Amino acid sequence: MRYLNLGRWILKMTVGIAAALGMSAAWATGQYYTAATIGYVMTPSETQNCLFITLVGVSQADPIAPGNPWIAIPSTQNGFSQVYATILEAKAIGASVDVATTGVLAGGSCGSDVGLHMVMLR
Repeated sequence: MRYLNLGRWILKMTVGIAAALGMSAAWATGQYYTAATIGYVMTPSETQNCLFITLVGVSQADPIAPGNPWIAIPSTQNGFSQVYATILEAKAIGASVDVATTGVLAGGSCGSDVGLHMVMLR
């Protein structure tokens, strides 16, 4: 647990430094949501090896996918297991998260949903 807290601290400091320097917190053209709540969680399926989520009150996750609230996380993404665990924990306990999208479509079996850059449990 101590390592998880250290990782959160490092991520918070990095986001803070980026904001202080006037950089996008997503480090790309993606969107950044602070203190969001996980809405729907759709697990990988037989044809789509991706985790899909929505955020409560967000009707469009990213302008790259107009009108599409879904964010996709391919199972091949670095840290997929940790991202999956963080999302499930946040959903289970109703915790807020910070979420950044990649600003590009996830593609592959994830279809035309925007990719996830990072998720941080608050």
